[in-house]
Amino acid sequence: MMSFKLVTAWVIGSIASTLFTFNTSDSARADTQMLELAESNAPIAGTLELSDDRFPDTGNYYDSYTFQGITNQRVLISMASRKINSYLILLDSDGTILAEANNSTNRNQSAFIDYNLSANGVYTIQVYTNSQATGTYQLSVRTPITLTLNQQSIPQAFVISDVIQSRFSNYYEFAGRAGQQVIISMSGGASDDPHLTLFDVDGNKLAEDDDSGGNQDARIVFILPMSGTYTVKASFQNDVGEGAANSMWITVNDSQSASNTARFYCDKQSDVPMTIARRRDGNIMPLIEWTDEWLSLLQGYSIVDFDPIHQTSIGTTSPETACRVISRRLEILDSTFERWYITSSVLNGQPVVCAVPASQELEQCSVDSLIMKAPDEVAARELVGRLNLAFQRVAIAN
Repeated sequence: MMSFKLVTAWVIGSIASTLFTFNTSDSARADTQMLELAESNAPIAGTLELSDDRFPDTGNYYDSYTFQGITNQRVLISMASRKINSYLILLDSDGTILAEANNSTNRNQSAFIDYNLSANGVYTIQVYTNSQATGTYQLSVRTPITLTLNQQSIPQAFVISDVIQSRFSNYYEFAGRAGQQVIISMSGGASDDPHLTLFDVDGNKLAEDDDSGGNQDARIVFILPMSGTYTVKASFQNDVGEGAANSMWITVNDSQSASNTARFYCDKQSDVPMTIARRRDGNIMPLIEWTDEWLSLLQGYSIVDFDPIHQTSIGTTSPETACRVISRRLEILDSTFERWYITSSVLNGQPVVCAVPASQELEQCSVDSLIMKAPDEVAARELVGRLNLAFQRVAIAN
């Protein structure tokens, strides 16, 4: 059984996130605020002002927050501001300083503390800046939860769709085994520039990436050196204002066959979003232009994007969403199967379009190999014909 930990907030792949959450209706005051724990999170808005408490040695203003912690709990604390430098202190119930952080060398980054609590008790976070300055800030406090994936015949991707606030990062944990290949991919909106970093069990940086996923999307392919819990940091290189949605997927695969660059991705920069295919010779070709014709053809189709509860109805969504979801699904299937082809079948009484490994004797679809659910068998066969024709054009193009 494969176990994934979700810290805030997504090869062919898998991961997740839950955090402390706060009552965001109040701004920070000089008196201490208790943070309420919950399985969702939004940064709390605060202001350092002249009425706040001050440190006796420096005169710097500070706000205090407390939370109830438990032994061995991992806590992720971030402070960010466009107005002031960010400084953080974490103290235990006796007032002993456990950790400190600041961004004094780069205001575009957040101050960040990653700490494993050593005992049960009430912990205090002090938020401040230097030079006796005042100004607004945002504070985020998070803790991970564990997600478990049942072992499948092929690696199953776990997709996370989340919002990352500007100047903040989301953190995810997963359990991996020595020698496994992990594939991590992250995409954002048309103007977003995702960035991924992978850390080992001791917190050392193993890999990072900005644009290998195509069209500014991030992608990491890495063979794990040891068994243990790994951490993924997901962020945006550009300023996303009030926050931008990201889609991230991860898988751990024993085959070690994935390419360092994505073979299928969505080009969101053109006037019409396009699913791009990267041939094995390295040439890049458009596979599907998501025009009204394609969306009309897919009326009544739906894709289960690795979540049996939430389905995307392709025919009634935006061209960009259709491009992103189908491109990601093709990439995940390509990372799972070394050689494969597209066919139609009936799965649990539902007409479907799916991928089948070239080595498989029977054209038998499985839940893991689904591309889309079709409204009927005739429509499924028609779509298979259109998709195979698109692949043939890519294959023979000069």
